[in-house]
Amino acid sequence: MEMRLEYEKGKSITFDVHDRNFFMGGSPTKKWKIFRSFKRFKSGKTFSELEEHVYGEEGIHLFLDGKLIKAKDISIYIMENRESILNECSYIKGSLLYEQMQTYKIDIGVNRLIEEITNGFFQIESRIQKDFRHISDRIVPNIHPINYQQLLKNHLSISYKENQENLSLDMMDSNQLLDEYCRLLRGEMNRTGKESWLILKNIENFLSKEDIRKMVKEFEKISLETKQLKVFFLSDRSLDLDYVPEDIEKTIILGEIEEQLPPYTELLRSIQLRYPEEYVECQKVLLKRLYRIFPYLGTTIFDPLLFPKDMVLFKILTELSGNNWDCPKMTIEELTPFEKAFLTKKDRS
Repeated sequence: MEMRLEYEKGKSITFDVHDRNFFMGGSPTKKWKIFRSFKRFKSGKTFSELEEHVYGEEGIHLFLDGKLIKAKDISIYIMENRESILNECSYIKGSLLYEQMQTYKIDIGVNRLIEEITNGFFQIESRIQKDFRHISDRIVPNIHPINYQQLLKNHLSISYKENQENLSLDMMDSNQLLDEYCRLLRGEMNRTGKESWLILKNIENFLSKEDIRKMVKEFEKISLETKQLKVFFLSDRSLDLDYVPEDIEKTIILGEIEEQLPPYTELLRSIQLRYPEEYVECQKVLLKRLYRIFPYLGTTIFDPLLFPKDMVLFKILTELSGNNWDCPKMTIEELTPFEKAFLTKKDRS
């Protein structure tokens, strides 16, 4: 499936959409503009005059296989900070928790209990009215029945627990709510059957590596179960994920130009042809190196935080993308024999 997303007036990005999609490369500005467009498109609201200066009078155009898509056609969820997670677990209109609570208004058991409450209200009303006859025949107290929405509005509060302690939502560790987030998302997707997109921006800034890996695996399960979930990673740094060869063609490099990478086998062949000696590293090592390098592609950073062997691949990938290689200022060095001995020495104590 091909997507064309307008991120500025007269400017758009076209790429093949997969179950998970990685936007990397050395242009944080372009990543921000793409994220901004996803987020603005989600709202579905009319554009202000100031926004029209950015996107034009017709707003953001988003096409899938040439078909114009409207905001109502897709469920979009944004994760850009810890509040993004907390908000979806709050009872605010449009949140995942809100939609879950709405499902109980058609629950037979819940409605039967509300009828019992209403009958209790009528009994209270009858008792009060009977007593009021001794006070006035002109004043009649009435108690109105209650429905599910009124019950939520006037009587619902959500409590949150962490280590068996009740906390306010703003004090919760957002990492602790990721399981709930995923369950609520799965439930909403099963109810609506709508295609859903998760837009994840620099999640490494507010989630731990372990929780990111766990969360991504859960997203993979949901995607496999529903066939409707697509995840978009917009990252300024490498994510510590278990990358597989299929992820290469799901990666878009954002530099001066946008480039979707070829399949893994094609990229490997190109690397082998250009490597200064026979390239013998295993697939797992190569993938880790590539995803350490991708955030720097298309950038003019002079001191990338890369290992010397990574720099060799960095040069190859830079030249493959059609850019000139300007060797960064660095000291190409390995460990001294003493340093190696220090690291490999076993503690005899």
